[in-house]
Amino acid sequence: MTANATFPPRAPYPILRWVGTGAFAFFAVALVYMLITSLIYGPAARAAAEREEAMAIEKESRIFCSGLGLVAGSELYARCTDGLAEIRRRHQERLTSDLGIL
Repeated sequence: MTANATFPPRAPYPILRWVGTGAFAFFAVALVYMLITSLIYGPAARAAAEREEAMAIEKESRIFCSGLGLVAGSELYARCTDGLAEIRRRHQERLTSDLGIL
């Protein structure tokens, strides 16, 4: 009975196998954690970003229309803010169509 035929060959550096397995496990757990976190907090973060964007747009519209001498609440002020909303909508359409070309 020969020793070489009965035993499988040993890894030259078994500690590297453990380190590699540990690193893989760590990254797998980290990936699962990030996915779960994004599923839980993603909708709330999106809603907060949309609220902040709406507030910024309202502030820009107020500053622009007030700078033209229009009084908040007047018909001309409403037309000004509606016009700005239409300009923003068209700009967004142009950006979207430009991305479609790429």
